[in-house]
Amino acid sequence: MKFVHTADLHLNVTLSHASFRDARQHEHRVQELRDAFFRLLEYVKKHEVDMLLVAGDMFDDENMRFFEMQTLFKKLGELSAEVFLLIGNHDTFLHGEAYQSLIRESGVHMFDSDTVRHRFDSVDVYGLNTRDFKEERLDSLNASLDPSKDNILLLHGDVSNKRDDHYLTDVDTLGKTGFDYIALGHIHKHAFLKPHIAYSGNLEPLDFSETDPRGFIEGTLEDGRLNVTFKKFQSRAFLVHEIEITEE
Repeated sequence: MKFVHTADLHLNVTLSHASFRDARQHEHRVQELRDAFFRLLEYVKKHEVDMLLVAGDMFDDENMRFFEMQTLFKKLGELSAEVFLLIGNHDTFLHGEAYQSLIRESGVHMFDSDTVRHRFDSVDVYGLNTRDFKEERLDSLNASLDPSKDNILLLHGDVSNKRDDHYLTDVDTLGKTGFDYIALGHIHKHAFLKPHIAYSGNLEPLDFSETDPRGFIEGTLEDGRLNVTFKKFQSRAFLVHEIEITEE
């Protein structure tokens, strides 16, 4: 089974912490962020990916026009891959019934307090939305795992900084569970915290604090054998140059 793990697309974000010459240039960059999403969908098609995991914050807030969201979910629903969408701290509005109905119609798999697992022949995919996470629920999911199948978990939040308002739990606690792969969102910088626990990071940098490579994680998982790699995908980069100024 081949999968792609992405997160933190922030599709309708206002880039307030980056400098642009004018509003037109800003809008052009915002469009590039959306284009990255569509490029990813083309990658999923071309490389015959079986599952697309979106680990939260697909949107920045609810200000995107509804018809634009319809277009995005229609594109997701047209994929032959199974698509899983977690709700992060920025897109909590997706819990609303109108959005839930839209997503159900697209065929995208969601998670809620009642639906924390989607079952397939050889793999089970679990998810706890940011607002639903509790360590007791994690323990309960772990106790329910079918060891004869591959098990994937989607989470959105911080697992390193306890001061983060969206801190979940620590990496060691996650590592002691029986999940074969844990797909994390919330931190924009890609990182493998353990061989099977990773932040994908975002597809495109949003400002000058995001100078590291941006992309997604591609992997295969079969009978507990995991192989994952980070794929650089960004179309642009924020570069910081130091310039020495002399009196001349």
